[in-house]
Amino acid sequence: MKYFSIIFILIFASALFSQDGKLMGIVRDENTGEPLVGANVVLQKTRMGTVTDQDGEFVIERIKPGDYKLTITYIGYQDYTKKVTIEPSKVFKLSANLRETPIRGKEVVVVATRAIEGETPAAFATLTRKDIQNSYFAQDIPVMLSQLPSTTFYS
Repeated sequence: MKYFSIIFILIFASALFSQDGKLMGIVRDENTGEPLVGANVVLQKTRMGTVTDQDGEFVIERIKPGDYKLTITYIGYQDYTKKVTIEPSKVFKLSANLRETPIRGKEVVVVATRAIEGETPAAFATLTRKDIQNSYFAQDIPVMLSQLPSTTFYS
């Protein structure tokens, strides 16, 4: 019992006199000011990080005092990097505004052709506005289109 109380006192004292700091902040869109939900917040060269909540806010606790590089990433936005200095038993507050950036991808080319009667070697039908007005009477569009050649539907 004697050892148990000594261990308890040591654990309680270390928690009480902890010199760790805390980092908290909010991440917003630079143009609209809207909070960015789910942005990744990471202290580089540590295993510490989190994601922003529904209000764009985040908290990282129990950070050892020192200088760190903070990186915030969010899909469709430029990465945000800032040097932060964590002081013992203090809270470092941050407000980060991320700038939108386009996501580059491969080029997509959409090509369309129109069937011509007597030239196109496939069954087709041309549906005009008048045809739609005459045959469409509050039914599902797939049901109406099922009357065209080479189409099926399931409802």
